[in-house]
Amino acid sequence: MHTRTGIDGHLDSTRSAQSRPTLSALEEGDAIDTLKLIFLGAFLVGLYLIGCGFAAHVVERSTPSAKTAEQLQAEYPLWSVRDCERVAQHMIWIRMTAEQALESWGSPKEVHRSTSEEGAVEQWVYPGGRHGSVYLYFGSGVLLTWAE
Repeated sequence: MHTRTGIDGHLDSTRSAQSRPTLSALEEGDAIDTLKLIFLGAFLVGLYLIGCGFAAHVVERSTPSAKTAEQLQAEYPLWSVRDCERVAQHMIWIRMTAEQALESWGSPKEVHRSTSEEGAVEQWVYPGGRHGSVYLYFGSGVLLTWAE
């Protein structure tokens, strides 16, 4: 390592071309935390885009209809006509409420709750799907995603 005096009169250290900087354990931890925040941010942006309808698609479930769209509209006047029609047809969609999911598919077979720094998430498990179960994931009372 070479030492020289900088313009301001303080000592500057410069590394030779062959030496490489290394991260201390604290800096490595900071780098990992930064990467976690980047991935979390990307995940949240993806959820936002899904919620805006950019990647929202509807999965149908074949169960007998309990209520018509008109009955649902009368019972839940704050729901849109489109949402009442979807629930009456037993559909699920991104950003539907937990209450809409209960009306659409009924009570899940199992509910698993987990909490992390990012918030609380519920996994609802329904029988069916390609692999035996369908998993709905809720955060803050709205459907974030699902998996079969």
